[in-house]
Amino acid sequence: MASSIALLALLSLTGPAFAAPRPPTETPTQPTTPVGEKQEYSGDGSDWPKESEWVSYETMWEKASAEFTKSCPSGVKQNTPEDMKAISEGIEKASEETKVDKRFILAVITQESHGCVRINPTANGVHNPGLMQSHNGKFNCETVGEGECPKENIYGMIRDGTFGTTDGSESSLAHGLQWAAEKGAKDSQATYWSARLYNAGDNSYVPGGDLVVNSGATNSYPSDIANRLTGHYF
Repeated sequence: MASSIALLALLSLTGPAFAAPRPPTETPTQPTTPVGEKQEYSGDGSDWPKESEWVSYETMWEKASAEFTKSCPSGVKQNTPEDMKAISEGIEKASEETKVDKRFILAVITQESHGCVRINPTANGVHNPGLMQSHNGKFNCETVGEGECPKENIYGMIRDGTFGTTDGSESSLAHGLQWAAEKGAKDSQATYWSARLYNAGDNSYVPGGDLVVNSGATNSYPSDIANRLTGHYF
């Protein structure tokens, strides 16, 4: 109990104030192969895949890690074995610290950068760097060229997206999950609402509305995340 209190105190000093998301519900009986065909989901997420229908983290990582070693665009150095180890450890650490399901973290990394640690940032009015293209994030490795990407930077990229940055702390998976819970999202529905907010911001979704229309960003983003969580890699 003392260590849990200390952890929450630390998080409150280093990022936005919110109640920790409920612990992940992964069980040994999670599917180990993609569930059905890739779908174009619509609606408010209430009838989208439940957590019991998501594949296991090990299944997701096995496929993603194989792809992440060759996913960087032309002219960008591909991930090294050291990079891959740091991504894996970073996901585990960020999930442990924030209680955000590591499958959700991995799905967003795949969606945002396909796991390329040296990926260039996007800048549509806001600097979005790193593995999770976080909101004005501090951590990136786009400038190291052929050099080493420090594992501290890789973890920083993952933590920025999962917990939030100093400048854009509300643009994080944890914040989105907290917001969704407060607005009445049920179970896995909270993940899909959080994905919508992560991609398009807090004003992009009204509870009960269609998650994949009029977002002002990538309309299919929450549906893409649902497909990734059910084992589809694209």
